Amino acid sequence: MQVLQKPIKAALDLLPPVSNAESKWALHPFCIKIAEDERMLLYHPQTQEVLLLEENEWPEDYLRTHFFLVPEGYDACAIADQIRAQLCFRNDTQHRGYHSYTILSTTDCNARCFYCYEQGCEHINMSLETADKVAAFIRDTADRKRTIQLRLFGGEPLMGKEALDRITDSLQREQLSFSSEITTNGFLFNQEIVEQAVSRWHLEKAQITLDGTEEVYNKRKAYVHSSGSAFRRVLDNIDSLLKAGIRVQIRLNMDEGNYEDLSNLVDQLAERWKGNENLSVYPHLLFQVILSSEERIRNRHYELLDRLRERIGKQGLLKPPSLPKHLTLNHCMTDEPGTVVILPDGRLFSCEHFTDVESFGHIDTKDSKKADLLYFREQFPRDEACAGCPLYPSCFRPAHCPSQPQFCIPQDREYKIGKLKEGIRHLYLEHSGQSQ
Repeated sequence: MQVLQKPIKAALDLLPPVSNAESKWALHPFCIKIAEDERMLLYHPQTQEVLLLEENEWPEDYLRTHFFLVPEGYDACAIADQIRAQLCFRNDTQHRGYHSYTILSTTDCNARCFYCYEQGCEHINMSLETADKVAAFIRDTADRKRTIQLRLFGGEPLMGKEALDRITDSLQREQLSFSSEITTNGFLFNQEIVEQAVSRWHLEKAQITLDGTEEVYNKRKAYVHSSGSAFRRVLDNIDSLLKAGIRVQIRLNMDEGNYEDLSNLVDQLAERWKGNENLSVYPHLLFQVILSSEERIRNRHYELLDRLRERIGKQGLLKPPSLPKHLTLNHCMTDEPGTVVILPDGRLFSCEHFTDVESFGHIDTKDSKKADLLYFREQFPRDEACAGCPLYPSCFRPAHCPSQPQFCIPQDREYKIGKLKEGIRHLYLEHSGQSQ
């Protein structure tokens, strides 16, 4: 037996001891078992431990003490809930301030994507006066023992560049340790802004969405006041970002209408950037598709998503999934006490996707997010499939999330389990020296 990934000690220590030695024992319902080269890989998603067993090897004592084997009647879901609650409580009590600030410098955008969830929202630009207050808010509320993460968001954040400059320049004068990442369409970058992003914003990563090859992209993005080919300009800007040492993650927003074109785009991206370690590509379905009530539509789209992901992998543009090194305690920023969203007018929210409700505070008053945590930690009831789902220990389905359906989507579940199995196999290949 070989331990390919050690268990998370905190999770292992919190699992209640099992003393019913006379009971029938079986594999933990959350565990994943994969046959590989006449060996067996065992993965425990609650402790994140991965074992490699030789043919016919079955070390029962170890498997029992590390909860790969559990007795009959073991309520895995209830125990997972209990452990999550204990770890969340520990996390909450250790909270010393915010460590992640999502800053919307504007809610305006230079593109008109038909699928944008922000359609119809009021366009607000952050003033320089508000930017100064944002910098002061960060200074006064930050967890100084950590490097602060700034998430630059919008709208299109580059349309609020002056406010971002003002905030980050102030943080540098305060000698606050920070880095940033940006979600952008990439159109407004140029060489000068790229250089400033490195020196002033400490930019480390950019996520840029591409919806297709040139003709399809230009039509879907429908940029306002653009001249020439927006597609070519964005690709050139991606080049500049990569040369500046910034990691670029390209997201392919897919539906049935642009699947074939995205497949061609993957080939174009590989021709230009294959082998660049700072570039990765991943596909994502439009939320309108994920939340569709029609089973047939979801089945078709997840089938196409799998094919597109496979094509990206074959072209060497897909970063292999890595297994978590810790338990995921939060669904997203909403229920994480150390994160906050700041709108251009200084209002505070828990989520950038949830700004059409009342904010929990304002930068002027430095309100706490504590009350919002209780609201966003309410969950939908378990589904029947939860009892045997390897995603359950890290799955959190907030009842008030606008992008979360009431019932688990089987296609989405299987897609995520498939990626988890990819991560297990990748760990095995790394261990055996077969990964590229």
